[in-house]
Amino acid sequence: MPPAPAPPAPNPPPRIHRMSTLPNMPSPAMAIHLLHRAAAEAAFLLPQRGWTVGHLSEFYPPTANLLGINVNRGAAIRVRLRSPTAPSSFLDYDSVLSTLLHEFAHIAVGPHDVRFYTVLGELKAAVEGARIRAAGMASVGVYLPTEGRPAEAAAAAAAKSRAAAAASGGGKAADDGKAARVVAGDAPSAVWRLHKDV
Repeated sequence: MPPAPAPPAPNPPPRIHRMSTLPNMPSPAMAIHLLHRAAAEAAFLLPQRGWTVGHLSEFYPPTANLLGINVNRGAAIRVRLRSPTAPSSFLDYDSVLSTLLHEFAHIAVGPHDVRFYTVLGELKAAVEGARIRAAGMASVGVYLPTEGRPAEAAAAAAAKSRAAAAASGGGKAADDGKAARVVAGDAPSAVWRLHKDV
């Protein structure tokens, strides 16, 4: 029995003009929910930086370690939502959000260099700060992955400390000294680390 067609997507968040998921894949409602949830959580970053996304969509490339693509600095952003080995299984939410933020950073900087990881660290810190403010917490307790890259990890750590200090009214943030990391469910850990730039 073929999968049910995808239900209509909710209206995209501001500054994202269009959103879509893959037709005829398993669990279309879950795919739309996951993509829209990540977009809604991160969309506040777009007007702050004067960015727009033409079309945010799901993709399922044959290359197992490819998680996202940014085409022409945000004209189109494609994000993997599903396990590369089982299209009916979804990647965990924070991995999807981290990939989306990675692709947002490519709107400003193409190559994976120190500037790129600085922007990415700022984006992740802003999302973490928003989570902290929404929960009324005084220290960072949920970390988005830094993808195992030293430049990004350093930039993210500095941005995380600034966000936590701002959220707590200027106090020093608690830090357990552990590197941020994510387990991508049944996908290999390398899956969420690699992205392709177009």
